[in-house]
Amino acid sequence: MELRHLRNFLALAEELHFGRAARRVNMSQPALSKQVRQLEEELRVRLFNRTKRKVEMTAAGHRLAGQIPLFLQQLEQSVALTVQEGRYEHNQITLGYTPGTVHIFSGILREFIKRFPNSRPVLKNVETARQIESLHNGSIDVGLITLTGPPELEGLAVESILQDRLMVAMPASHPLSSQRVIPLRALANETMCIAPLRNNQTNYSLINETCRRAGFSLHRFHEVDNLYHQLDLIRAGMGVSLLRASVQKIAGKGIVFQELQLPPVLGTALAYRRSNRTDLLLSFIKTAKEVAGRFACRVGH
Repeated sequence: MELRHLRNFLALAEELHFGRAARRVNMSQPALSKQVRQLEEELRVRLFNRTKRKVEMTAAGHRLAGQIPLFLQQLEQSVALTVQEGRYEHNQITLGYTPGTVHIFSGILREFIKRFPNSRPVLKNVETARQIESLHNGSIDVGLITLTGPPELEGLAVESILQDRLMVAMPASHPLSSQRVIPLRALANETMCIAPLRNNQTNYSLINETCRRAGFSLHRFHEVDNLYHQLDLIRAGMGVSLLRASVQKIAGKGIVFQELQLPPVLGTALAYRRSNRTDLLLSFIKTAKEVAGRFACRVGH
């Protein structure tokens, strides 16, 4: 029996719908159905009653679903402690960051290595939701995450280090480049350069919802999974983008940042397990706060 089988079973137990559960665990519906059958055969008990119209858990399914979360929590805590003990023997720290914060993270990392040359940072570029999961299971020590509101992260400490409003980034030659404040509706027919949903769910969802409230949808866009490539496309006149104000500091020539009316705000925060208070982690947090201050841009205009 594999852990992923238990996690996938739990997803189906919570959704009671093979299609939704399969999307949630990022696998095909037939594959999930086959995996559940294999689990039932291994346990020699039926966990679900299936009809064409609905999926229901059996009494055995309910019992198993009630036990799995506690088992997984205990296992993750044991793994986290084991990994943590081995990691700190070698002065290693595993750092997570989102694609949208790479410009901030790069500055933090440079300063951290300068201050602590004997440290061994391990880097993981993953979006916020996966970082939260990685923090809980101990595969990263601290994450640079993106927030759109107050965090509710059980078991984790979260410290805000930067508040960024979204601005319009466009080629210097764009007709709107001289307009100091731009209504978002003016961008309805523009091609947007955006990070794909799989790479930056928080940022993508915020931009998509912001455009929807302004009365249009993202129907013309380039998906770019690297912030620096995104800037290259904008500079080349391939589109515009809604980017953090702090990106101005690394954008270079050929790109103009203009204010939005009532701009949404993205928060950047450090997240780490409350039980993890090593000297190396605390040193990274201190460095990150100091460096992030250099990227601060006044919210509002």
